[in-house]
Amino acid sequence: MMTPEEKELRSTYNYYKDTKMGFFTKDGYAAVPCGKSKRVIVYEGEILHTALNDDTARNWIARHRKKRK
Repeated sequence: MMTPEEKELRSTYNYYKDTKMGFFTKDGYAAVPCGKSKRVIVYEGEILHTALNDDTARNWIARHRKKRK
């Protein structure tokens, strides 16, 4: 059984999974476009980092996930 928070994250992920700019992960990270190619990484409503593109944003999120645990 999923908690209400997990349901909300999953529905948000499904809504944004086909976007052309930026992305949203199933565990709550979002890379929001900021300028031409930069991405601002947001987690739980807090801006954590500014990345140069989608690839660096994905790498930063992967490192942050490991650091959190």
